[in-house]
Order: sequence, then C-alpha cells, then structure tokens
Amino acid sequence: MVYPSEVPLAGRAIVASYDTTEAETIDASLANGEAYLALSVNGTEESTRTRLLAVPYALKSADAQALIEQVGELEAETTALGTSVQAVAGALSANVTALQGQTQSVNATLTGLLTQ
Repeated sequence: MVYPSEVPLAGRAIVASYDTTEAETIDASLANGEAYLALSVNGTEESTRTRLLAVPYALKSADAQALIEQVGELEAETTALGTSVQAVAGALSANVTALQGQTQSVNATLTGLLTQ
C-alpha cells in the first residue's frame, strides 16, 4: 500500500515503488493477469478498480539482466582468449624466425660442401 504524505495537486501523478518482495508478488500477479489497482480516500475504497496488465518488457527485464551479465562474462572470456592467442602467435613467430635461421645455416653449409 502507498500512503502519500500529502494530497497531490490536481493533475499531479502519484508515484509508487515497491521493495523486492512486493515486486515479486506483483510480477506473479501480473503474469497470472489478476492484479488490480484500487484507490482509497480516508479509508473508503473507490468503487472503480483498474486492472493492471504487464507489458512484455517488464516481465522480461530479469531475462535481459541475465543476458547482460552473460555478455559481460563472454567479453571477459574473449579478452582472455585474445591475450592467449597473441602469446601463442608470438611464440610461433619466434619459432619461425629460429627455423629460418637454421635453414639459412644448413643452406650455407650445403653450399660450402657442394663448392668444394
């Protein structure tokens, strides 16, 4: 329930927020389609109630939050893999350079032997 501290001026909105426990109850009610908003003035409930309906984005916000967290985890994994790939590429480059040096040395030795 929401109890405003003072009567709002005509045309002004009353904004209400809920803690987690109440929000979970509201989510379940909206999912079942059985939530209504009623207005009470001085303890007397007005006869007209308004049915509350969930909009798809409100019900899917938890899914969206979970996906945001998964994207963050995947970004971290991608960064780690990128670092690992760079290290492997550096090691391979060093090996190729060493093999090229050995090939030149062997070629020089063979050339020396063939010219004798």
